[in-house]
Amino acid sequence: MAFVVKQNPTIRWPIRVQLLADGGLTDKHEFMGVFNRLPPEQVVALAQEGVSEEASFPQLLQANVDKFARLLVGWEGVTDADGQPLPFSLDLLRQLVTGPDGAAFSRGIWEAINELTYGAREKN
Repeated sequence: MAFVVKQNPTIRWPIRVQLLADGGLTDKHEFMGVFNRLPPEQVVALAQEGVSEEASFPQLLQANVDKFARLLVGWEGVTDADGQPLPFSLDLLRQLVTGPDGAAFSRGIWEAINELTYGAREKN
């Protein structure tokens, strides 16, 4: 099979979020993110931008929003409690990343970014 060079600057990639649930359980969720494709050195620089040992956890989550806004440009499969699609917006992204489940959303988005930057791991 021939290798085809793609010129599309975005890619759809799954984001997996594991939320805490009652009784010490977790609920696994997956939705499709639409990401800007950047060279690895730009992604690494973005990840390291503003990193400080003095930053509080809420500050780190807020910094994640700013970083994600440069990479995540859309999503599919995000709904409200009634199953109605929620369109991507920076405001909603901010609410999800800085809210009660912000660490889980941040982790899921960073894992997707890492897979896109360093290569996806094979499933066992």
